[in-house]
Formats: sequence, structure tokens, C-alpha cells
Amino acid sequence: MSSLILQSAFTNQFSNLKLSQKDIGSITIEELYASDFSDYLDLKYQQSLVYGEDFAKQMLVYNRMHLPEKGSRIYVAKDGEKLVGDVTAWEYGEYIEIDDFSLIEDYRGKGIGSALQRTAAQYFEKLILISEEENREMYEHQGYQEVAYYWNALKSDNSAINKD
Repeated sequence: MSSLILQSAFTNQFSNLKLSQKDIGSITIEELYASDFSDYLDLKYQQSLVYGEDFAKQMLVYNRMHLPEKGSRIYVAKDGEKLVGDVTAWEYGEYIEIDDFSLIEDYRGKGIGSALQRTAAQYFEKLILISEEENREMYEHQGYQEVAYYWNALKSDNSAINKD
């Protein structure tokens, strides 16, 4: 069985965005250090489980072998020693692509996601990102403008056909 996922491409100038300026308290935003890589892999595994355990396991293997990738920087939000969010920033000339952006649900709505975006985009004026439909409202609220959309097909874990 497969399902279709609507994804949209958004862009804007960093200076035009309406990112939250909330005080994030003791939460720290920093580039991913090697000492946090194991915790980062655990966070990404948990986030991938929404697509099924097989997918999450495959992504864990891929992430162990390939991250961080050349041309990207990974930023994390930490509550003490606990990783609570992350974003990958891909540098393309004068643009930065905000990618793989996530925040643990209990930490949403507190300005932490905006702080992650600000840190990732700190040296760039132009931003682009791809988002699933469920996040459209947040990005539009922040001032991003949709420039394209497309459908992705996702094959679920239970879609294998048994041939006897």
C-alpha cells in the first residue's frame, strides 16, 4: 500500500520573515558536535518511525554512514544535554535551504524552531525549504511564500505482496 504526500516549496528573504522573538530560556542552539552525534541519530530514528520501523532502520544506517554531508551544517536545540530539535542547512551560493527541520512536540510554540531557523540562516538572505502539507500554516505564518508543490508516493511497511 502506498500513500501520496503533498509537499510544497517555499521561499523568502530572511529579512521578510516573521520569526518568533520569544526568549527560549535555557535552551541552547548550536552546530552539531561529534559528541552529540549518537543522540542525534537516536532523535532522527524516533522522528522516522512515523513512516514505519523498516524505514526508520534504513534511515539510521544511511545517517550513520553519510551525515553530516558536504555542503550542509546541522544545528540542534538542546535542553540541558537532551536534543529537542534540529535543522539541516544546505548552502547553495546566496541561498540556504532549510531541510529536515523538526522539534519534539512538547517544545513547539516556544520560539525554539524560530531560533533554529535564525541560526541556520544567519549568513544568508535568501531561504528556500520543502515542507509537507501539515506544516504549511506555520511557514506561511512566518512569512514564507509558496512557489511550487508536488506529490510524493510513500510505500508503507505492509505493502509487500506475497507470492506463493
